Amino acid sequence: MKLKRLLAYVIDILIVGFIASAISSIEVINPYYDNYIEAYEKYSKEMDSLNEDNVFDKIKSEEFVLDYQNVLKYGVYSSVICITCYILYFGGFQKWNKNQTVGKKLMRLKVVNKNNKDDVRLWQYILRTIIVYNLLFNSLSVVVSYMFKGNLFFTTSIITSIIGYVITYVGYIMILFRKDGKGLHDLLSGTEVMEVKNVIN
Repeated sequence: MKLKRLLAYVIDILIVGFIASAISSIEVINPYYDNYIEAYEKYSKEMDSLNEDNVFDKIKSEEFVLDYQNVLKYGVYSSVICITCYILYFGGFQKWNKNQTVGKKLMRLKVVNKNNKDDVRLWQYILRTIIVYNLLFNSLSVVVSYMFKGNLFFTTSIITSIIGYVITYVGYIMILFRKDGKGLHDLLSGTEVMEVKNVIN
């Protein structure tokens, strides 16, 4: 079942990623889109130029920190759109669609609560989504870009990101090595993923 969960995950990420990207590129909805692309390309070039000899000097430079901050600032609309898409898809749509996303439907999986019942609450779906897709700490990184400047911003943002990714990957590792296949998001939300034995119409 772990392989099925992985395949379902990949399918769902591709779907949500495509939807979020498409919406984010609409100028009326995201007026900072062009600025974000420009800032991201500049930051990417800075990242590509890093090597063992200059990495510490580069990341401490005002230009590098400002480029990173601009990516987060101009990406605020994209971040909001992305978070909204994730919550609507993995929360609202999954609950409405008999506890299944498109990926889970194809892999014959569904989410149930810890008592193996189908009455999973909306807040449980939202909590699962926030944890497994690192939405909280990604949001905090954007907030930090508006609150702080310079090295304080950079340090706080990096720490926030690291904490978020550690929590996310701990959840993935738990799924791989726990006998019951439950991740952190499953345990905290009181849910689990189970196989659907019969075809759901």
